[in-house]
Amino acid sequence: KTALRSRPHPPDHFHMLNRLGGPAWQPGDWVFTNEMGAPLSPDTVSHYFWRLAKDAKVTARLHDLRHAHASFLLAEGVHAKIVSERLGHATIAITLDTYSHMLPGLQEKVAEAFEEAMRKARAYLVERGKLNAREGT
Repeated sequence: KTALRSRPHPPDHFHMLNRLGGPAWQPGDWVFTNEMGAPLSPDTVSHYFWRLAKDAKVTARLHDLRHAHASFLLAEGVHAKIVSERLGHATIAITLDTYSHMLPGLQEKVAEAFEEAMRKARAYLVERGKLNAREGT
């Protein structure tokens, strides 16, 4: 896979980029662009980020932002398949193997969802006379 991928962005993101880039900037699907809106090479972006981090006395790599992005999305409940696609992983398994620690309480949520489904099934059967109300509790 290539490091250059297109992903949807919020409309206000393009408005901000247009203001920063000026009248020559052309909207596109890229996060890191030159003044005209064309994508920058990954090495160029990493180099600029390294310089900014060094000037700010921050120990971080651009790749760390990628991990933070994935972690925040998963913590907010975004489906792992969507996160996997945004990261360009070949399979969702890669994403889940890397970030499963970001999904705490998943077993509890599954147990609660299953219990709710069983409650609804019992109520449905009782309502239709297929199950005694005493058996349905």
